[in-house]
Amino acid sequence: MSEALPILSATALGALAGAVERGALVAPFGAMQVGRQVAKGEQTDALRLIEALHAAGLEAGALVAALRLAEAARRVGEVKPQPSLVWSDLDIAGSRDTAVVCNELFRGARESVVVSTFNLGHKAKEGEAKGNPVLLPLAKRMAEVSSLTVRIFVNLRRLDYMAHASERDVEDAFVGWFRKEIWPWEPVPEVYYDPRSLQAVGEESACLHAKCVVVDDARAFVTSANLTEAAQGRNIEAGVLLEDAVFARALRTQFESLIDRGYVRRLTRGLAP
Repeated sequence: MSEALPILSATALGALAGAVERGALVAPFGAMQVGRQVAKGEQTDALRLIEALHAAGLEAGALVAALRLAEAARRVGEVKPQPSLVWSDLDIAGSRDTAVVCNELFRGARESVVVSTFNLGHKAKEGEAKGNPVLLPLAKRMAEVSSLTVRIFVNLRRLDYMAHASERDVEDAFVGWFRKEIWPWEPVPEVYYDPRSLQAVGEESACLHAKCVVVDDARAFVTSANLTEAAQGRNIEAGVLLEDAVFARALRTQFESLIDRGYVRRLTRGLAP
């Protein structure tokens, strides 16, 4: 019980209590039953907790009371984090630097990294090594920590010359460019995109515009800056770094829900091992 409680959010605890109150969560408890009440990322811990409380002899009202007490305690612990202002270029207030924060996050990752960016644009100048230098620290960290899971969410779009190309051709063109100019290193991260961005000419499309980094369910960086040298060092960009496990986990879960529900598509040809 003590292992599950600290990492369950107040929202999840409240949802479990409410479900027990209205009779939607009854013994014997199962993953499907609990899964209807909490986010996917918290289902395993939620089931472990509810089973432990029940095994300890808590039924109905007592179980609700215990969950409500845990929820209240968790909310007290979920104090508002002190965010750090992160800035690119022309800094006059002493804020943290975007490039430094990204480098620090990538180099310190131990378990998982989720990256979302609208633009990855980079082309090495003559004589320069290939690869987006903003992503190089992450590539090095992947090589150092073989168990590190890295997922990159990108925006795919049809260039003018591919206006009538098939989705497969657009995907293959992007992968070729990605491996040549952006990520020529090994190993290769998982790469996802929103297929709505490739709607046929004349149809309404959508774009993946979020720019953020989540590391180890512990640190989250939300910013206006893309993962480009211009955004990291020359443009005026603003962002916030949060050392908050609850928020970081929620943001990571949000992106993984896009995968689970099939809203984004993984690029595999030329990328997956």
